[in-house]
Amino acid sequence: MNDSKEMLMKAAQNSHFVLGAVSPEQWPQDDLPQVAFAGRSNVGKSSLLNLLLGRRLAKTSQTPGKTREINFFKIDESLYFADLPGFGYAKMGGKELERMRNMTEQYLRSCKNLAGVIFLLDVRHPENKTDIESFAWFKSLSTALLPVATKCDKLGMQQRQKNMAELKRIHSLEEMPIPTSSFKKTGAELVWAQIAMLIKGENKK
Repeated sequence: MNDSKEMLMKAAQNSHFVLGAVSPEQWPQDDLPQVAFAGRSNVGKSSLLNLLLGRRLAKTSQTPGKTREINFFKIDESLYFADLPGFGYAKMGGKELERMRNMTEQYLRSCKNLAGVIFLLDVRHPENKTDIESFAWFKSLSTALLPVATKCDKLGMQQRQKNMAELKRIHSLEEMPIPTSSFKKTGAELVWAQIAMLIKGENKK
């Protein structure tokens, strides 16, 4: 059995929600590595988390911008997933948006066990302004980024390949984002393989 399959199986068998944190004092204080998940509201973060965990732990919602804390999940007593608040939700008040941005930046800059960030991009909208600005901001923080394309089942093969190439060009990526679909349950093993590399520090940029 390869490492990614084994990690997926362990996640499905032994993972749980820890807490929703709003301050550093609430973050997990042990030495386990952490992998964060970032993306604009309604990009499919909760659905991808559930795909990777092999069961429904992260709450999905039809209401964008609902996650306003950093939600931590513990996997097999060896790793944390940190679900960061979604960004780009226009109906949220300015003060709340600023608070969430500051909280996210504080976590990214000061979490000593952060192995990297899974950055989600909606394959249907490669030129989304919020995605472009947010991805550039994350890159400026010198954090290891793993781009993942979501909702790949929503497009035909030809359009999907075209949009994937656009994502690669627009964000100046060395490789295509990893294609995923929570609906068709595809891409989990590919993402887990890259998470394993992040933890080992093999694809830090």
